[in-house]
Amino acid sequence: MIGLNQMIAPDAKMDDGLLDIAVYDGMTTTELAAYFLATTKGRRSTEAQVRFYRARRVVIRSGAPLAVVSDTDTIPERQELEIEILPAR
Repeated sequence: MIGLNQMIAPDAKMDDGLLDIAVYDGMTTTELAAYFLATTKGRRSTEAQVRFYRARRVVIRSGAPLAVVSDTDTIPERQELEIEILPAR
């Protein structure tokens, strides 16, 4: 959840060892704003353009370098970012 209890990944589980990935492909800024408004206060939205995936590792590639922010940490711009879940030791 973020912001006004917006459900970014409504089926995510904190202890399953998987990343929950939401892809908002091809949505305009207006469509994204409407989607996130529809998900306030814990409500679910059924926007067909939003797809959800689960994985232990994901690689995100971009045609141009983009800024990366994780919580409050800013990572230098890059065209590829690898994110992986590591098991607890």
